[in-house]
Amino acid sequence: MTPADGAVTVSADRHPDLFWAMRGGKGGFGVVTSVELDLLDVSRVYGGGLYFAAEDAAAVLGAYVDWAPALPGSATTSIALLRLPPSDALPDPIRGRRVVHLRFASLDAAAVAEAQLAGMRAVAGPVLDTVGVLPYGELGTIHGDPTVPMPVLNGTASLATLDGDTVAALLAAAGPDTDHPFASVEIRTLGPATRQAPVADAVGGRSAPHLLNIYAAPDPTLADADRIGMVRTALAALAPWQAPVHLVNFLGRANGADAVVESWNPEQNDRLDSIRAAHDPDGRFPYGRHGAPTTDDDLPEGGGGG
Repeated sequence: MTPADGAVTVSADRHPDLFWAMRGGKGGFGVVTSVELDLLDVSRVYGGGLYFAAEDAAAVLGAYVDWAPALPGSATTSIALLRLPPSDALPDPIRGRRVVHLRFASLDAAAVAEAQLAGMRAVAGPVLDTVGVLPYGELGTIHGDPTVPMPVLNGTASLATLDGDTVAALLAAAGPDTDHPFASVEIRTLGPATRQAPVADAVGGRSAPHLLNIYAAPDPTLADADRIGMVRTALAALAPWQAPVHLVNFLGRANGADAVVESWNPEQNDRLDSIRAAHDPDGRFPYGRHGAPTTDDDLPEGGGGG
């Protein structure tokens, strides 16, 4: 009897191969009916957003290159070039504007966290500052993403390098002075907790220090194919700095048909295929190299990372 014939409990010492694969290997292993999680004892963080004017984009991104990787493991950050709509739901200082949004969160005391943030505060004066003590339940306000689905399309790439040349290429291809329908051009810095799993798992792309995500908003003057082409062109401009393995949760329609397979290195893909074959020999739950999307339209829309 194989696990595909009935219910099994998977853990580090019970079906450890499945335990490795199901944490990061995505689908193809079965149907998960319940999950037991360890929770972190965190009730508050110090965090929020600094919104800078678009004309400060080069200076802010230039400073971010050195500042973000130097943060301790107790802090995390990302940065995005935003083109915000003239919506009454947005605060007046950023409504309808193109801005640079620095996101920051720290588990340290407020004074320590402020010292961590001081280097970026010194670059330019923000047009809006939402940083402060936040209850854990308000973490979503740091990114300030819409709470309802948006009809954006996206593409992603892991970055092996982020330096001044990367920033210059990014601003030339997708910066606030370009005429593209990009709602957000985002760089997430992946700290040590992301890159080093305490218990080995199948997550691909852990070694990349940064992640680039580009989101194209709807535009009545452009077909979807045009928007996809614009995102792909911007991603291609960053090709010299890209890492070979994607983060699968962020894949979108602007990524190629091979993007799912390229979300793990060859050794991981071989091991995942072997585990799927051992536990689901009849292929009831196809995925991976032999069940991945085969056309661009089959790719999921990414952006969550969860």
